[in-house]
Amino acid sequence: MSASLTGRDADPLPVREGIRIEHMSKSFRLGRTTLTAVSDLSLTAPQGAFVALLGPSGCGKSTVLRILADLEQPTVGNVTVHGVSPSTARRQHLFGIAFQDAALLPWRSVVSNITLPLTVMGIGLWCRNLTFYCSTSRLGLLTR
Repeated sequence: MSASLTGRDADPLPVREGIRIEHMSKSFRLGRTTLTAVSDLSLTAPQGAFVALLGPSGCGKSTVLRILADLEQPTVGNVTVHGVSPSTARRQHLFGIAFQDAALLPWRSVVSNITLPLTVMGIGLWCRNLTFYCSTSRLGLLTR
């Protein structure tokens, strides 16, 4: 990436790659019909940028986010997150996901729900529990 940002009294800073989508499309097969959810989308956002996807219901916003999170694959086009494929970024824990709707698993305990991302990352039980108690204590949730 050749673009750069400039601080007030500093030399130009290299822009670190965040999200890059190039000519990406996503289609779904519904029986004999093909539904195009996203068509020829291109987007570049440097690391740390605040980006909002706006549009009416059904225009493909969630599909784009699912592709960036490696929950779906694009039909065509290139997608990178921090300069690597979404699957590599996911495996290297380069991003996190916060779903719009509550996503607690009712069969898991409070501790187990909160520490689920740490479990997926392969972090041991002792460290997961320590992280849980430190985080909830810092937020004042242990006294409620």
